[in-house]
Amino acid sequence: MSASSWLKNYEIDAIMYVFRERTTLKRWNVDRVAFMTCVFSDLIAKDYQNFCKGIKKYTMDPLLLQYGKGELPSHGRTRMLWNVYVDRMYVPVWEVEAFAQLIPRIVKAVQSLTIQKHLHITPYNVSSGLNRLPL
Repeated sequence: MSASSWLKNYEIDAIMYVFRERTTLKRWNVDRVAFMTCVFSDLIAKDYQNFCKGIKKYTMDPLLLQYGKGELPSHGRTRMLWNVYVDRMYVPVWEVEAFAQLIPRIVKAVQSLTIQKHLHITPYNVSSGLNRLPL
């Protein structure tokens, strides 16, 4: 791959699929992790547009809840709830603000009602890691 070319969605999804398969088949000893697809990232970006129209009128896409419950992606179904069994996610992210706003909402929405009462939704802080790179 040259410096001027970019990975396409299907290439990124293929790599994420390999990671997902190796962890679900216990070929890698990685626990509490989820690998998302480009479809998930696209869904986040689309849903964020609805979120920006008005938080009070916002209704989350049910597909996002299925991801949060580990029911999607279908070829990597884990059935592990985010924030209960999953602490880390690997996601191809194009729209960081959308991710920062919606992931905490998904985490809260998939929890039991008892836990939901104690979770407060706050967006993730978005900052550039460039200032932390060694010179």
